[in-house]
Amino acid sequence: MLTLSSIIKEIKKIPEDKFEEVHKFIKSLEQNSKKKNSHKKDLMSFAGSWKDMSNEDYKDFVRETKRIRKNLFSRKIKI
Repeated sequence: MLTLSSIIKEIKKIPEDKFEEVHKFIKSLEQNSKKKNSHKKDLMSFAGSWKDMSNEDYKDFVRETKRIRKNLFSRKIKI
């Protein structure tokens, strides 16, 4: 099992001239994690947006969305 202790042991084996590279890598992982959390917050900001919509209106909305997506993403583009 991977633990913090096992990771630290591995890091201690890395030569000092590679510390900058390791640090950049760790920071990139941290940034990716922050971006993912930001995307989740953005997505969740829409939660409840359709709560006031009737079931029939919601079904129409979903049906129309699917139709539009199908038309947009099924087009054949000649290059």
